[in-house]
Amino acid sequence: MRKLLNSRSLRHLNLLEILYCNEWMTTKAISEEVGLSERLIRSDIAYLNRGLEFFEIQYAKKYGYCLTLFDNYSKSAIYKYILKDSLEFNFLEILAFGTGFSASTICKHLYISQSTLGRLVNRLNQKLKSSKMEITSHPYRITGDESLIRQFLIHLMLEKYQKATAVFSDDSLNLVNDMIVMLEEQDEPKIEYTDKYIMQVCLLVSVTRTKNNHKIPINNDVSNVFYQNIISDKNSLKKIEKIFCKPITIPLLQQIFDVFLLESYLKSNVEYESSVFFIKRQDHYRHLLNKLSVALDFEISNAEHVLNCLLNEESRKYQSNCLLYNKRKDFIMNSHTNFSAFYNLFVREYRKIFKDWSYSDNIMFNRCYCVLVNWDKLLERLEKKKDITICLHFNVAERHQYFLAQYVKQALEMDCNLTIINEISVETLEQNAANYSLVLTNKEGLTLGSTPVIACSLFPDQKKRQLIKKRIKQL
Repeated sequence: MRKLLNSRSLRHLNLLEILYCNEWMTTKAISEEVGLSERLIRSDIAYLNRGLEFFEIQYAKKYGYCLTLFDNYSKSAIYKYILKDSLEFNFLEILAFGTGFSASTICKHLYISQSTLGRLVNRLNQKLKSSKMEITSHPYRITGDESLIRQFLIHLMLEKYQKATAVFSDDSLNLVNDMIVMLEEQDEPKIEYTDKYIMQVCLLVSVTRTKNNHKIPINNDVSNVFYQNIISDKNSLKKIEKIFCKPITIPLLQQIFDVFLLESYLKSNVEYESSVFFIKRQDHYRHLLNKLSVALDFEISNAEHVLNCLLNEESRKYQSNCLLYNKRKDFIMNSHTNFSAFYNLFVREYRKIFKDWSYSDNIMFNRCYCVLVNWDKLLERLEKKKDITICLHFNVAERHQYFLAQYVKQALEMDCNLTIINEISVETLEQNAANYSLVLTNKEGLTLGSTPVIACSLFPDQKKRQLIKKRIKQL
């Protein structure tokens, strides 16, 4: 949904992301990175620095610019700032939570002219077409696939606001909290989300959209016990009627709770065995998990649970997508190098097995995340250090070789489990070369078959240390 941002907002977002990922950057380096003039970059930074709510972009003549987030804010705050500052997202939020607005009302609220409003609508409609949404006029409202509109709003609330529930009325929030309690007390409904905060936001969006007469296609299942219990509970019925100002029916309740009561959502680890919905997919996912287990040489002790979580991830009515900030992608690609390596393995095996299925980056990151966090003790396996044996062959004094061994071990102990062996004789070195992972020597031009050799003088300098670490990663 970054495509909805105008050029200025997108420029600001790219600039903040680049500065976040680097300590100090000169104006020239930023210019080369983003392809913009240095003058425009300085202007954008001056604008961003006016909103010192949670960050500061410092400047030093020698080093350039540095983005500093205050300690009590995370990277998510960058995206909250952009969403709050975005004309496009503010406009869509107004439309989505109303029944229809006149041009004058919209212009007054957004401080824009009617000609600007016309250009804004045309631009957004071109970009929303692929998402099956459209902005209509007279009055202005957002129309299209109601499920996708609700999903868009859910993610907008979660990404834009620190506390999204505060945006809604107290009556709606009280009703939603009572409904969640009722849902949790029953065994019959299958509740998709276990995070109470996300449940609240999903229900609040559904309540608001349903109240404004925006409906999704539903299957009329009047036999559901949960709906019957609400109808028979006078206290709950009274609260719902207070919000909707009309008699409460089961079809109305279905509009509100559609996201939680899913036939295709599995509560138990063995329930998929009797689920027609998953018959075609479970074998594919079993095969995928087996492939991952073999590749890592690590058994999935809770394979049934991981399989169940994967199937549920696929069945979600409102997918775990994002508008600007994909937290799962950020977690996988930026928090640990082993996570990104696992992702590459996951994607490679996934594409081999699911050849005939389409998959976006969001889908891949969501499903990889699902396996990563649910596979029992996988983190321990990914962080397991390699057993490396390094042979030192240096024509130097014994004390220097001993000092060198201690230095290499200290420099590399974070990367591997290291064993240092000193070999004085070239003949012995050649005979035992196959037992070594790597040989460090001050003998120029030495070759030992398939065993990698790195030559340095009396001591590995910074460039050679980087080369040693690179070779260890390749082993």
